[in-house]
Amino acid sequence: MMTTMQGWALGLALAGAGISVAVYAKDSSKTFFKNKTERILAVRGARTIILLTQYGVAAVIVASLTLDAPWLLVLFHSPLSICAGLTIGTLGIGVFLAAKMALGVNYTPCFNAYVPQGITTSGIYARIRHPIYSANLLLVIAGFLISGSALVLSILALLARLYVKSVQQEEAALSAKFPEYAAYMQTSGRFFPRLKI
Repeated sequence: MMTTMQGWALGLALAGAGISVAVYAKDSSKTFFKNKTERILAVRGARTIILLTQYGVAAVIVASLTLDAPWLLVLFHSPLSICAGLTIGTLGIGVFLAAKMALGVNYTPCFNAYVPQGITTSGIYARIRHPIYSANLLLVIAGFLISGSALVLSILALLARLYVKSVQQEEAALSAKFPEYAAYMQTSGRFFPRLKI
């Protein structure tokens, strides 16, 4: 019998997968590429890694909440870890939605990226240069806390490596196109807000 908290965790996993389908199902849509012509080189295998991350984490969460299987490599499973995962996952979805709204027409997925019409430095982008990546990392961390599965840790490592490489390429392209981007980089954090000491 599933507890209420496990039900919420299952709902969060399904919501994350649903948002992914809604965003990436339109990948070939002209709305992503309207008035954009300059491509940013994608990291090899980026689309596969992102889809593996999104659907793989959701599948591991569902499996860990419904099965008792050794192949899941569950390290822990407690109401406290599920609650922490739900909190972090809700934060991740909020960050994703705020970033997507702030980007507007400048959004393109990292595996099919184009140089935007301008740099976005308002809203959440005033403090974080890549909040969509941050949101996705938070969602995977939430998936680990909810599932307790070491499989999710390996997915997190794979996704973090992809995002570091993607950011390097994106920031080089944006710096070359927009001279003001260098100053923006000095006032904002890459994945998390820059701490002022």
